[in-house]
Amino acid sequence: MSTDRTLAHSVLSPSVGAVAATAKAKGQSLRLTVATGVSLEVRISHVGRDFVAGSLETPEGVTVIIPSVSIVVLDGDGLLMDDGETAFPSPARSHLRALLANSQRLSHRVIVHTAVGHHSGVIRTVAGDAVVMSLPSTQQRLVLISHIVWISVLGN
Repeated sequence: MSTDRTLAHSVLSPSVGAVAATAKAKGQSLRLTVATGVSLEVRISHVGRDFVAGSLETPEGVTVIIPSVSIVVLDGDGLLMDDGETAFPSPARSHLRALLANSQRLSHRVIVHTAVGHHSGVIRTVAGDAVVMSLPSTQQRLVLISHIVWISVLGN
């Protein structure tokens, strides 16, 4: 069995996908609790194949990217799903690695949150199982994708 959670669980759960797509369509935010116990109020802007993304409900409007394997609980207003929404359509959706590569291309300043801390910088390389970040100092740091809980994309 693979220890890389992004490879072992490469597809967004149908239930999570349906709830996120519904919230996006209705313009409602969701409260997502991630594996570390942190709770984020997110206005969903993108439902990917193995992640969801959106803006935090804060004055700064920070964008977050949350791998599907990190999502533990979703809370929303009203019905999250009804009998007609249990089947989740599977249109072509982007992968987390593609989103990371785009962030690298655009030189976004990011904070990568893991269970053991957070790492600020710019993504310089997206490898098969990791990202290499340039830190504010001259150092670089390799962070394994399987341990990313969420990513905050800061304004440039």
